[in-house]
Amino acid sequence: MDKTLINLLAIVFLLSACSNERKRGNTLAANVRTYPNPAIVSQAKPIVNVYVENTGSMFGYISTGNDFDRSISSLLTSIRVSGYADSINLFYINSRTFKQNVDIPTFIRGINIHNAQTWAGDLRRTNMCSLLDTVTSKVYDNTISIFVSDCIFSPGRNNDASRFIGAEKDCITMNINQKLKSQNLAFIVYRLLSDFRGEYYDCQNNFTRIDNQRPYFIWIIGKRENIAAFKQKIPTTKIEGQLQNSYTLFKSENNVTYAVQLNPTIGNFERINPTTINRTRRDNDSGKFMFSVGVDFSSLLVDETYLTNPQNYKLSNPNYRIEIIKKQMGNHTHLIRVTTTANIISPTKLTIHLKNRIPNWVDEFSDETCANINSNGMMPKTFGLKQIVNGIYAAYNYNDDILSEIIININQNP
Repeated sequence: MDKTLINLLAIVFLLSACSNERKRGNTLAANVRTYPNPAIVSQAKPIVNVYVENTGSMFGYISTGNDFDRSISSLLTSIRVSGYADSINLFYINSRTFKQNVDIPTFIRGINIHNAQTWAGDLRRTNMCSLLDTVTSKVYDNTISIFVSDCIFSPGRNNDASRFIGAEKDCITMNINQKLKSQNLAFIVYRLLSDFRGEYYDCQNNFTRIDNQRPYFIWIIGKRENIAAFKQKIPTTKIEGQLQNSYTLFKSENNVTYAVQLNPTIGNFERINPTTINRTRRDNDSGKFMFSVGVDFSSLLVDETYLTNPQNYKLSNPNYRIEIIKKQMGNHTHLIRVTTTANIISPTKLTIHLKNRIPNWVDEFSDETCANINSNGMMPKTFGLKQIVNGIYAAYNYNDDILSEIIININQNP
């Protein structure tokens, strides 16, 4: 057979085979099922229920229309425009809840002293345990509650609140603890300031007329996943006015990931595995030894200032100190620099606990004496604040006072 003809037949055969392979490949591709990546499936948007306390002790904030209105309006507007919420429902709350079928601007304009005088319900007393129980009971998988209040426990005329404040704390603890048995709840509390012009009622229900800056509080309550999304979509920078302090209470699962990093360091060591180092040696010039641990704190709903404060950590060995830096390194969100100046680096299992502490501002701005509001240093304080926060804290933390645990083996086998 002619060589040219043989070559032509070979080419035709190869082209036919390639064509059949492409068809087979296309058929296989058509039969492959694709699935969405669960990591990028968007979470269902929650319904947001907003409750603004409208008892008589709140009238002083709503007589001016300044930071109180501005902060609430900016918060609700941010929730709306961020796409966080499916919808927003607006309520007043005292002994009962009263839904307001209006939009956000109309709701904000309605918070004024003229309307307050005609609000329904019991405006004479404030039972913080009952109020918190009401707004928390409205939290479900697809809802969160926002509660705005001065958080002053006021049982009404002829009742001394200082005699009942301990029982109020226990009531809060028991109610929240019961809810935690079926829901993984988290609480954010913001402390804010605003002008207050009106009658301030103390723990014995005696009033003093004041014109000054006074604190009030915004609570965000929901399932942990919904609160995590809220903190991400509505950072505190979106809340206008005078936001002073914040604190998030939640149940820690103590599941942070961490690993010793090869740098930065001072001195030398050999890394055996992510949690073990051997053959440590101090730097001759500085006399120090330092190694670094990358940690992923993203699962913790705590403020950045809390994470980077060394006072919030407890080390098992007093010869070591730490510095915490926010730094994204792969899957790690923070870098912990561990340093010692000990002459001998002895074998040790170094445990670093991130403590679950109530921030100092809660104690600093809480009043337990029922002193006159015009006394020195009393104006920024809130009667019973410490009992409210401690009551919620106790509901979570009877047996666990740490948020995370890091264990590094130094000069010893794990």
